[in-house]
Amino acid sequence: MAKEWTKTIPGNFSDQTEVVFDSTRIVTFLQKHPALVPYEQDLRSFYRKRKFAYAWYEKGTLIEQAGNLNDRLMNLQNEGIYKGTPYQKDLDSLIFDNHSKTRVKKPDIGTELMLTAQYFAFSKLAFRGMSDSVSRSVNWFLPRKKIAYDDYLDTLLKKLRNKPLL
Repeated sequence: MAKEWTKTIPGNFSDQTEVVFDSTRIVTFLQKHPALVPYEQDLRSFYRKRKFAYAWYEKGTLIEQAGNLNDRLMNLQNEGIYKGTPYQKDLDSLIFDNHSKTRVKKPDIGTELMLTAQYFAFSKLAFRGMSDSVSRSVNWFLPRKKIAYDDYLDTLLKKLRNKPLL
C-alpha cells in the first residue's frame, strides 16, 4: 500500500504553520457533518499536534494532494473498496469550488476539515479492511496491525525532499 501512495500522490505536502484556526471550528464542522463524528478524536489529535495549522492549503490555495485524495475517494471501487466514505460528493463540490474561485485566495475551514476527516475515513476503510463480523464469517482470523492514522497523515503532510513518502 505504501508504494501505491507514492505513485499516486506525488509532490510535497504543505508544512505551513502560520495560518491557523480556532479549535472550536471542529465542533461546528461535526455538528454539520454528524456522520464524521467517529473521526473526532483523530481530527483533534492531528490538529493539536499541528497547533491547529491548516494542512491542505499553501499560500491560500489547496495543495495538489487535496485533489489527489478527492480523486481516490471518488474512485474507491478501483481500490477494491466497495463502501464509500460519508459526504464524498460534498468534498468533491468543495474541491471544485476552491479551484474555481478567482477572488483573493484564503483557506476555507470547511474544506480543510472535510479533507482531513475524509482522509481518516478512507484510511480506516483501506487499512482496516472488512469489519470484524465479515472477517469472522470468511474465517479471517489474522489480527490487524494498529495504526496511528493521525501520525501517518502528519508524516505525509511534511515536506520530504528527495526522500520517499513512506
